[in-house]
Amino acid sequence: MVKKKYNFTKNLRKRKPREKFKITIKSSSLPEEEKRKILFECYDILLSNSNFSKHPVPKEKNNRPEEKLRRLKELNEQLNPPEELGGVFLPMGIKERFDIIFVAEMPSRNEPEDKLLANKNFNFNVTGRDKFLQDMMIKSGVAGSYITDIVKRRDVPRKPTKEEIEKWAPFLLKEIEIIRPRAIVVLGKRTYEGSFKPFIENLIPEGIIIKWVYHYSQQGSKTNEEVEAKFAEVVSKIKESLS
Repeated sequence: MVKKKYNFTKNLRKRKPREKFKITIKSSSLPEEEKRKILFECYDILLSNSNFSKHPVPKEKNNRPEEKLRRLKELNEQLNPPEELGGVFLPMGIKERFDIIFVAEMPSRNEPEDKLLANKNFNFNVTGRDKFLQDMMIKSGVAGSYITDIVKRRDVPRKPTKEEIEKWAPFLLKEIEIIRPRAIVVLGKRTYEGSFKPFIENLIPEGIIIKWVYHYSQQGSKTNEEVEAKFAEVVSKIKESLS
């Protein structure tokens, strides 16, 4: 069944511009959940393909930094802060880069002391551990990278449910489609093994490097030195692969 699904969506990508067609899945044995996944994947392909857009954007324009920033801004404006937080380029004030993005699990309940910032996107920019992450990015030469979450709704530290991940997966995939990174670094081994690998990884376009590092907020299980060493090692190997 996986092979059939793969071939079906591959053929969909080859459809001619403006060609009209109807997607119908005729199978009594296929579970309804699997049918929905296939239909959603087809729908997502159509949305991401400028040939099917009402007002297609030239591919070369889509790849411009200013166009990526504009589209990300429009995407993140769909969220409702402070309860829902999107991705950010960090540290602030550094020129944005698009080759690597970092993906965490879900935003925490931490909020900035300045209440004027409460309704803005303060994601990954509140606590001392957030500063620790940004310092690692600077030391490893990836400052200015985009950092986001799988699930966008804030909550206490926990593993998100399957339903939450599936609900927010299209948003994350849209972020990836806009940025077009060459590598994705998942923040946290548990996040990678429990949330990203089983629900997201098979939806990532081919050719994108996927790695994980220790989560920057490790509480006692890893020392700062161990977290920094793993981060630097992974980023260094990615850079070598991309050079």
